[in-house]
Parts: sequence; structure tokens; C-alpha cells
Amino acid sequence: MRVAAASPAAGVSRTPQQGDLWVFGYGSLMWLPGFDYVERQGATVRGWRRSLCIYSHVYRGTPERPGLVLGLDRGGACRGVAFRVAAALREPTIDYLRARELVTAAFRLEPLGPEHNEGDYRAWTSSIAHIRATPGFEGRSWPTPDMTLTENLGDLEQHAADFAGRSGFTYTVRAAGSDEIIGCVYIYPPASGASEAPEASEAFGADVRSWVSADHAALDVTLYQAVSAWLRSAWPFTVVRYAPR
Repeated sequence: MRVAAASPAAGVSRTPQQGDLWVFGYGSLMWLPGFDYVERQGATVRGWRRSLCIYSHVYRGTPERPGLVLGLDRGGACRGVAFRVAAALREPTIDYLRARELVTAAFRLEPLGPEHNEGDYRAWTSSIAHIRATPGFEGRSWPTPDMTLTENLGDLEQHAADFAGRSGFTYTVRAAGSDEIIGCVYIYPPASGASEAPEASEAFGADVRSWVSADHAALDVTLYQAVSAWLRSAWPFTVVRYAPR
């Protein structure tokens, strides 16, 4: 199979918008896809080549001295594996591929849902003052001390529904090793009504906020830097409002 690639973004075919989805794997995705597919075959992408061409401090290196990670660079060709995903699984697979990309030595993200209720509730109720002082949360009504566990569950169910409807994307932050829930990341396009950024409505943008629990406060900047890099490399937004650290 030969593919003429218009973009290297995540190795995911963006056309057509309906029907089955083709995913091109050129790294670990070739032997560990992690999603259901109905067909797998060798494929060559023309116009792009496999290369250590992406600077990153998420997976290696530091902000001052970033390392190089594998990506697709212009020119040549790249041999890999193409997976055909059934149309019914198109959106969940894209969501999985996005979520799969942000795993660091300190934490990992996974879509927030009702199954995280107790851990999420414990994380934020122990850190109300810290969260209120976190950039992006000053002057907001949440978190509220009198919110119950049941009410928190209702919020998580709504976040899960937003994710399923692709109107918003909320991720729980789990500590590496222990899997303890230590924070949250909210990514909401302006069409959802959650964005308060006038500049985001003028382009394809998003309003982003994140917090970590008080006992993991040292990870706040690390999370911000990792999510910022992830948004630039794996998401389609042209404008992002995310309070700097």
C-alpha cells in the first residue's frame, strides 16, 4: 500500500471525514497499536521520512536542553504499517491516539470519567487553596468546599459526556508508579461555550486549564510545559489560551 501524505500529524488520515479510518504507524505503533482494527498491511508514505526531528523535553532532555524524538520529516519515503479502523470506532480511536501520546516519567493522562470520582474528589478537596491560587483558576467559583462526592460524580459524568461528544476534553493526571490521581487538565474549544477567550473565537482555538494537588505542587510547571508541547504537536488548535507558569 502506498500513501501520499499531506501531513505527518499523528499518522492519522484526515480524509475522508466519514467512513473507515486509516492510521499509519512508523514507530512503536507498528507493533503495539493499542486499538482495534479490521485490517493491517505494510504501507509506504511518499514525501515524508522517519527522522529524529522533533525537539522534546517531555520524553527526554530538559526545557533548557531538549532531546530529539522520532517524527516524520519532509522528503523521501517511510515504510511502516497501515491500520484500517472501522467507521464506528473512528472517533474513539483518534481520542485514544491523542491520549496515548502524553506519558512522562512523572505522570500520565487519561480521559476523566466517573470511575475516577473518589480519587479526583480526594485530590482537589485536599488542595482547594492551592488550586484557587493556580494560574487560570483565580476568581472562579470552583473548587467549592461544600461540594459533595455525589455532586462531583455528576461533574465527572458531564465531562465524560463532553468527551464522547467531542465538545470538550478533560483528562485526569495520574502519578507515575502509584497511579494516584494528582490533578486534571481541561481542554475546551470555544464552540462548547466553556471558553472565555475572545481571541479563541476568532480562530480554531481552545481554552486550557490544569491543576495539580498541593502535595504535588512541584509538578505544576512540568505539567504545563508537557501539555503545551502536546497541544502544539498533536492537536489542531491554532490559538490556545493557557495561563502561563
